[in-house]
Amino acid sequence: MKIQKNSANKISFFTLTLTLLCIHFSASAMEQRCGEGPIVEEYNERIRIRPQGIVSTDTDNLQWAVNNVIPGGTIELCEGEFYLGEGNERRTVTITQGVKLTGVKIDGEWLTTIKGGGSAYGLIPDPYIGPFLIDSANDSNAVIFEHIWLRDWLSEAIFIESCNGFQLLESKVTHPVVSGYGYPFGYTNFIHAILARNSESTGEMIVTDSYADLTWQYGLKPHDTNFVTAFGLPATAFTKIEVSRNTIISNDEAIELTANNAGIPSEVIIEDNDITVDFDIEGNWPLHFALFIAGNENTDVVSIKNNNLTLSNTSRAGILDAMGAMILTGENFDVVNNRFHFNDFDGKAIQIGNLGNLLLVDFGSSLYNSAFSDNQFSGEMTDIGIDFTGLLSNRSRGNLFLLGDSLSDVTPNRTIDTFGTRACNNIFEGELGNTRGNLNRRCR
Repeated sequence: MKIQKNSANKISFFTLTLTLLCIHFSASAMEQRCGEGPIVEEYNERIRIRPQGIVSTDTDNLQWAVNNVIPGGTIELCEGEFYLGEGNERRTVTITQGVKLTGVKIDGEWLTTIKGGGSAYGLIPDPYIGPFLIDSANDSNAVIFEHIWLRDWLSEAIFIESCNGFQLLESKVTHPVVSGYGYPFGYTNFIHAILARNSESTGEMIVTDSYADLTWQYGLKPHDTNFVTAFGLPATAFTKIEVSRNTIISNDEAIELTANNAGIPSEVIIEDNDITVDFDIEGNWPLHFALFIAGNENTDVVSIKNNNLTLSNTSRAGILDAMGAMILTGENFDVVNNRFHFNDFDGKAIQIGNLGNLLLVDFGSSLYNSAFSDNQFSGEMTDIGIDFTGLLSNRSRGNLFLLGDSLSDVTPNRTIDTFGTRACNNIFEGELGNTRGNLNRRCR
């Protein structure tokens, strides 16, 4: 055992004994308070840090720890608040190797908080990076966050520039801060709790059993908000993306996975999430959907199952071209047993297509070889139930829609619209209600 960064203080025999006992506790669980001890302690494969609530101290200690722990090692973050600054004092911790950061969570309460953080970094699509920047492609170990509460962060809580796997487990992300100018020429930034980009973002991206409240507390409204985002500028290359068993509250989107392409068969899993969205957004981003899954290539399966979505809109700005529960393009979707509830919702249930190239990213225009079944729709909405958009560019085919009768009950105006598209060889069964376009069109 080695004690670091505390040479000015003598360690009593009693303190040293307690420290040795702590080694035997499970580093992954962190269900026990750290108690008293040196600010920073170093063990064989672990480093333990106690927060001080001071920008320079907490930032330096976190940066030192992620730089000096062995690759694949664990950094234990004790209970209390690590402070990475607000206003002009915001700081960013850069992670360049695979490490595990684990906090203290007891009886469902997050006791380790990382507050604030961010810097003017100059990356598209945002001018700011939040408290953590991951750029660890040169190490084979994944970066893992567990039992940590990130709050009051600017723009992105975790920005993934590159990695060989990423996980956010049993964590909490709340209180995004809106500041500065967003893209392109708006008043406020995009807000992403987790944003991944770049072909060097590989391995598995796993976000499970976490809680996110992305509603802003004050100030101007952002253009676009997401809990988990894989944005193809450049495209990511994850072999698996899983977002499951999370509670997500947002004034805009919840999950946006676009243009991922590992170059080999991969999978996307979105299951058992509880998502509440009350759309209240401003700016010039045209598309706003709780689940935005589009343009991912080489997917063996895209599983969207057992999710609860509740949608409403406080106000609908005139600039919003499209808004709804899901927007989908790509192939091999399995959309099963999801529950959609609309509270007097001024938007769509599902939009298929009409994306194509946006900001030099190919989001796709069609849906192929996919199946919808056992989904339940309730409440009231004013727009189209399933809207095939994009006119001739939409060539969706080989899809099976087993709709039952609940979708037609909540869409008094139009249940399905394929008008003007080249959608063909699709099967629609159930109570279809009022439709437009040739739903039985055969492909030539």
